[in-house]
Amino acid sequence: MSRRKSREAALLFLYQLEFRTDEIDPQKAIFLQEFPIQGKDLEYFNMIVDGVTAQKDELDRTYSTYLIGWKIDRIPKIDLVLLRIACFEILHIESIPKSVSISEAIILAKLYSTEEAKSYINAILGKIEIDAFESGRLEPEHSDFDDDDSSVNGSEIYESEKVE
Repeated sequence: MSRRKSREAALLFLYQLEFRTDEIDPQKAIFLQEFPIQGKDLEYFNMIVDGVTAQKDELDRTYSTYLIGWKIDRIPKIDLVLLRIACFEILHIESIPKSVSISEAIILAKLYSTEEAKSYINAILGKIEIDAFESGRLEPEHSDFDDDDSSVNGSEIYESEKVE
């Protein structure tokens, strides 16, 4: 498995929690029987699930600022969960480049949401990233990230590719 699959499993589980309000741990145990995750992938899945559930209110406040003309209760639940996961990664997991978190959210939006969701999710997350840098909450990224998710970030321009 990869971080991408762990993130996708976390999305599915957190989406389930939007509709089922019983205890999280028994639900998680059943979910993990159906979708087995092991080792570092399980650690990452738990980090996302635990972090998003513990900081749901903070995450909702963070992205809701950018919902121009929309209210949280009008946004599809799957998009809310995607925004929460990406916000959590952007604001709380320093080892993942912010551009990777945004790209992964867009990939998951293409798989699980509507056509227009990827555009507004991208716009909201981009604004969160910019504002977090400007406010000093985030440090500039380094390009030495080595993870299977890093392939989605092709924004570096190498010396030989620069146009004079």
